[in-house]
Amino acid sequence: MKTRPLILIVFTLLISAPLAAKTYRWVDENGVTVYSQKPPPAGPVIEIKPPPPPAISPEEAQRKLDAQKQRLEDLREDRALENKAASEKRQSLKD
Repeated sequence: MKTRPLILIVFTLLISAPLAAKTYRWVDENGVTVYSQKPPPAGPVIEIKPPPPPAISPEEAQRKLDAQKQRLEDLREDRALENKAASEKRQSLKD
């Protein structure tokens, strides 16, 4: 049972290691833009910085998403009720 946390830690380290690696961009002698985790053998290079972390926490993002889902569901229910009322009105006018 103690090997499971160890496996999880090793797996996490293996996954996160490439994310922490530097990324470089340069133009080779043929004019082709190259992206690599290894710098070029010679010449100018631009190190690409990783994007900044999100401005809000994952929990706050989930709360916002849940609120948007609820508003969408409310709008769908309202539209369904309006369609039903319109359909009943048309039916009553036909009769």
